[in-house]
Amino acid sequence: MEDGDEPRPRVLMLTHRVPWPPDRGDRVRSWHVLREMSGWAEVWLASVDREGEYTAGAKAALHAVCERVHAEGVAGTGQRAGAAVRGAMGVLKGSVTAGVLSEPGLVRVVKEWLAETRFDWVYVFCSGMWGVVERAGLDGQGTPHRLWVDLVDIDSAKWRGLAERLPRWDPKRWVYAREADQISAVERRVGALADRGDGAVVSVISEREREVYNGVMGGPADQVVVLGNGVDLEARPELPDAGGEASGGAGGGVGGEVVFVGVLDYGPNVEAVRWLAERVWPRVINEEPGAVLRVVGRSPGTEVLRLGGLPGVEVVGPVADVVEGAYLGAVAASAPLRVAPGVQNKVLEAMACGRAVVCSSAAAAGIDAAPGRELLVADDEAEHARVLVRLMRDGGWRRAIGSAARARVEASYAWSARLAPLRAVMAGR
Repeated sequence: MEDGDEPRPRVLMLTHRVPWPPDRGDRVRSWHVLREMSGWAEVWLASVDREGEYTAGAKAALHAVCERVHAEGVAGTGQRAGAAVRGAMGVLKGSVTAGVLSEPGLVRVVKEWLAETRFDWVYVFCSGMWGVVERAGLDGQGTPHRLWVDLVDIDSAKWRGLAERLPRWDPKRWVYAREADQISAVERRVGALADRGDGAVVSVISEREREVYNGVMGGPADQVVVLGNGVDLEARPELPDAGGEASGGAGGGVGGEVVFVGVLDYGPNVEAVRWLAERVWPRVINEEPGAVLRVVGRSPGTEVLRLGGLPGVEVVGPVADVVEGAYLGAVAASAPLRVAPGVQNKVLEAMACGRAVVCSSAAAAGIDAAPGRELLVADDEAEHARVLVRLMRDGGWRRAIGSAARARVEASYAWSARLAPLRAVMAGR
């Protein structure tokens, strides 16, 4: 530190996944928060390593921006069964999520760090890490640090929405509803922090999530900070149009690729891509027989893999580079999620690449963009198909939507601007 420089705050960051690589929504956010904080703070990172994510590449990336890193394995080689047992016990004792994530080893390391280092802040990523907060004594009054709990999405609403979409006889409905109740109780305890008088901060990802939180808290959550998501504009460049030059008219025969991107073992993504492939896509290829739906993402299960047997559907699975492997050859992206809390990164990233995105109302609700001009909303299967076909045929309209989408992301979704409240509060600037 040079003479005259202000001391950098020390931050202990807790995340429910190793925040590298930034290849799924939660890791995109946690990585950019970490990278942002490392520019003006000294960061110690303690993470849950669910699936052997703490690879050599992750170690190199994380140690480059952190003072210390610890990743506690819970479901890697030889540990999956233990994690399943802890999750099952969580059903009986409380939250399934907390039952898996409050690892004793992680709690022990956090306590050791607290004994060695005086932290100015503890940043907690999502409600799933609350078990670690409580067991490590991070939430007590009179502690030397201030606590920032980033709820991101209101997870209780997501679980409740998943439960309500299942038939009453399905046992998963009971599990999801119980998880919603348990997480809601955690969210209420977290909400009380903002009124405690010791400078604790609670944040959510969007104004819409703050409104949802109002319902959980039973009144306005006035003290909650909105800490939005952004896009890495250098990593997501505006791409040239991938379609033909036809415009208007029926039977254009232009075709083209439409892409769905997402983690393919996540329930809302599975539901959305099945609806797209089974109910929308037959209508599309009836109009444009050469059209192809490409399904891109990690961990496709049986339900998703079998979609590859449908006419005009290709299940690609994971790709090394989502720009080249998904968006470069696509004329449009589709995001027809029915359960879509927070801000959908898949929508923002497609927009950043200059692609027209056709969303459900739920997926569009968290995005600050003008429907019909910067992104397109179509909930009905016939309308969703009609819009996709028009995008294939009308090159001028498609390019106008894509260009406006890119401009909106550039204007509103740079990470530095979205995360500005974090620095303003933590670093006092």
